[in-house]
Amino acid sequence: STVLYGDQTYKAEPTSVFGSAPFMARETGDVTITSNTHTLCPNDGVVYDPDSLYDNSAGEYHYTAPETGYYFFFQENKVHHSDGKGQMTIWPKKNGSDSGAIEYGSTVKFQPSGGGEKDALASWTLNSTWIMSLSASDEISFWVYVYSWDAEDGTINYYSNFAGGWRVA
Repeated sequence: STVLYGDQTYKAEPTSVFGSAPFMARETGDVTITSNTHTLCPNDGVVYDPDSLYDNSAGEYHYTAPETGYYFFFQENKVHHSDGKGQMTIWPKKNGSDSGAIEYGSTVKFQPSGGGEKDALASWTLNSTWIMSLSASDEISFWVYVYSWDAEDGTINYYSNFAGGWRVA
């Protein structure tokens, strides 16, 4: 279709890719995470994916870029831990590689006030947003890495864990 511009000429309607290829997925069950181990976030509940670009199959849990461009992503994870001391990093992986975490990840350190009692239940949330250049068919998966100073495991509770994104350019 065409648009009549102020100079009284007709031109093709401008197009934009901003906001195209969107998706959002969330976890539907609690996940036990092992301290000092990368954990793939099993976002198995698709909230929105009109173009079927997110694979929520067990063990997959990744988004596939339909075209080369720049993509905006967000990820949020809430972890409960029986010990109040440690560190959590959101660790996105591009085509299974860890290299994205250094450039795009976010890290939070946690310790209760007062020095951190051994039996303190810690609950912490970390969210991150980033823009990433992708080629057509690149895959992005959403991971966390939790380091507990006492090497105890934790739980990613289903109700506060999700990821999503869309193309921006």
